[in-house]
Amino acid sequence: MADSLRSRSEYDRRAAVIEGVRAGRTPIEIIKFFGYPKSTVYDIVQRYAASEESEEGSYTPARKIHVREKATRTPFL
Repeated sequence: MADSLRSRSEYDRRAAVIEGVRAGRTPIEIIKFFGYPKSTVYDIVQRYAASEESEEGSYTPARKIHVREKATRTPFL
């Protein structure tokens, strides 16, 4: 029971920090507003920025495009 409460709390904390970053807040503003530890906020911001860079320009994962070739019929001779 305590583990699930702790993991939920950690999830809520991460979500709050990410929403703050998306809203254009600096890490210092987030630290002061929520009272979270500096290391926690900076770690979350760093991981979020890295994930955004890796997905730059794509909202969905790259998918292989299958092109169906037209079958050409050749006349019988």
